[in-house]
Amino acid sequence: QTIQTVKNLRPVIPESVYRSATLDGLSVSDARSLLDGSAFGCGSPLAAVIDLRNSDEIRKGEAERGEGAEYFYSVLTEDGAAAAAAATT
Repeated sequence: QTIQTVKNLRPVIPESVYRSATLDGLSVSDARSLLDGSAFGCGSPLAAVIDLRNSDEIRKGEAERGEGAEYFYSVLTEDGAAAAAAATT
């Protein structure tokens, strides 16, 4: 599936590491495709997002986030917290 709401999404290491512009404009369907891995055709769920923006850019993006980006980041936060909790028990 092609992601329509993220600019410049491309592989750095195919099926492993990707880069893109901000994810703050994600649609809900694109967010689901990124999270479940179907966007990359590999079927593996997304493991992490590394945000290289500075704090001012992140705050600006948070203020402009749509429904898809809110969903995306909430799932990543829940999954990340669950994984961290499982690793410490």
